[in-house]
Amino acid sequence: MAFSAACGGRGGGPNRCPMPLATRKPNPRGRMYLMTPDERRLLELLAESAEGCTDVLLMARGFKLDVLISVVSAEFATAKPERTFAAGKPVERTRVQITDAGRRALADRGDKAFL
Repeated sequence: MAFSAACGGRGGGPNRCPMPLATRKPNPRGRMYLMTPDERRLLELLAESAEGCTDVLLMARGFKLDVLISVVSAEFATAKPERTFAAGKPVERTRVQITDAGRRALADRGDKAFL
């Protein structure tokens, strides 16, 4: 299943995406969540790519959909839908790119707590 189709946008309702476990936001007691190794690996890959990567390529590299959603929900990456043509037929895909916040999170080491 493609990343862009997994959540159907930001909408609510009973079929909306579940909130990722690692939200990267402080809880009421101020405790921060840690970046997982998969999330760090994803951000490192996105940082190396000037134009980002498509969701299909990332999943082919072994990243699970929940890791992509978690990084985008934490605003460490953006996900923009694209339409291209393959064999004359339109194909939907999503381009994932790292944000400045994602670059800062990488610079601060992924095994430490961060905002």
